[in-house]
Amino acid sequence: MKVLTFRKSLLCDYDREALENAIAVNNVKNGRILAVIAVIIEVLLQAGALLYALLKLDSSFSIGTYAAVYLLLIAVSLAFLFVTRGYDKHGAHSKQMKSRIECAVVAYASFLMIWGSFVSLLDQKLYGHLITFMANMIVCSVAFLFEKREYVIPFSVSSIVIIVGLPFFQFSMNVLIGHYVSILIFVVISWFASRVIYHSYCNNFISMKQLNETNILLAKKVDENNEINRKLLIANARLKNFAMFDELTGIPNRRYFREFIDLAFERFICSGSTIAIIMTDIDLFKKYNDMYGHEKGDKALAAIAKQLSCIAKDPDEIIVRWGGEEFVYASFNRPKSEINEKAALINSKIADLHIALGEDPDKYLTVSTGICIIPIKAKSDVGRALALADNALYHAKSCGRNCIRTADDIRAVSPGI
Repeated sequence: MKVLTFRKSLLCDYDREALENAIAVNNVKNGRILAVIAVIIEVLLQAGALLYALLKLDSSFSIGTYAAVYLLLIAVSLAFLFVTRGYDKHGAHSKQMKSRIECAVVAYASFLMIWGSFVSLLDQKLYGHLITFMANMIVCSVAFLFEKREYVIPFSVSSIVIIVGLPFFQFSMNVLIGHYVSILIFVVISWFASRVIYHSYCNNFISMKQLNETNILLAKKVDENNEINRKLLIANARLKNFAMFDELTGIPNRRYFREFIDLAFERFICSGSTIAIIMTDIDLFKKYNDMYGHEKGDKALAAIAKQLSCIAKDPDEIIVRWGGEEFVYASFNRPKSEINEKAALINSKIADLHIALGEDPDKYLTVSTGICIIPIKAKSDVGRALALADNALYHAKSCGRNCIRTADDIRAVSPGI
C-alpha cells in the first residue's frame, strides 16, 4: 500500500483528478448495474412473496415486513438511478457535481450493506442464515472503489447492525456463535478484497498513464529520429553530390567517372564491346585567365561545361570535367562515325559560345580534341583508351589547336605506337 501512496504522490494535480474521475465513473457505472439488478430481483421476490402468502404455505412468513423491505430497496435503487443518470456517459463534470455523485454512491453502497444486515436479521426466523448480509457486503466490496474512510461507514454500520441485532432474532446459542465467527471472517475477507481491488485499479491506472506518456515520448522520439534520418539522407545526398560532381561546373567529376565505368561493366560491356574516349582541352586557357582573371575564367569554364553536358544524354555515355580546362567524353558500343560527329559537335558548340580572346573580335576560345576507340575487355582498357586519347589530344595541340585528331592519326604518322 505504501508503494501505491508513493506512486500516487508522483501524479500531478491533473493526473490525480483524472484518477478520481475514472473511479467516480466506474462506481456510478457499477452502482447503476447493481441498482437495475436489485430492482429486477426485488420485483421477482415481491411477486414470489405475494404468491407464497396467497397460498398460505407458511403462517410464520410475514409478507408485510418483507414487502416493505423489498419496496424500500426498489425505491432507493430507482432514486439512485435517477440521481446518477447520464454521469457515466459524460467525461467533464464540475467539482460540485462529482462531490454529490460520490456522496450518492457511498450512501447507496452503505444502504445496500445495511439493508443486507437487516434482511439477514429477518431471515433468522425463517432460514437462520446470513446470505443476504454476506452477498451484499461482498458485492459492494467488489463493485465499488472506495478509499478506507469511505468504506468505514458501510462496513462498520452494517456489521454493528448484524452483530447487535442477532441475539434478538436468533435464539440458538450454537447458531449465534457460528454466525459471529462467520461474520468476523467474512468482514475481514471482504475488507481485504475491497483494498486489493481498489489499489489494483489505482496501480493499473497509474501504470497505463505512465505507459501512455512513455508511448507519447517514444512516438515523439521516433518522429525526431525520422526527421534526423531525413536530414541525414539529405545531407548524405548533398555530400555525395559534392563528391561526384564538379563544384564549379556542376558536371560529373573523375570519381563519378569511376562509378560509371563500374556500372558499365555490369550493364553495357560484353564480348566484342568497344569504348570511345573523346578528350577535349580548351586552347590557350592560361592566357585567357592571365588576361581576364580567374573569376572570368571560371565563368568561361562553367559556360563550356554547360554546352558539353548536352552531348551525353544516354545511359551508356558520360562527359566529365577531367581537371583544369580538360573534359572527357566516354561511351560504349558506338560506331566510329557517330563518335567523330560527337567530337565535331563538341568543337562547334564551344565555338558557338564566342568567348572573346584578346582584342581581336574574330578571335574566340577554341578547343582541341583527341579521339580513341578500342575494344574493351577489362577495366585496364579504360586507362589505355584515356592515354591514347590524351596522346591524340596532344597531337591536335601540336597541329595548331582548334582541331580534332584520333589515335589512328598518330599510328599513321608513327606506325610503331
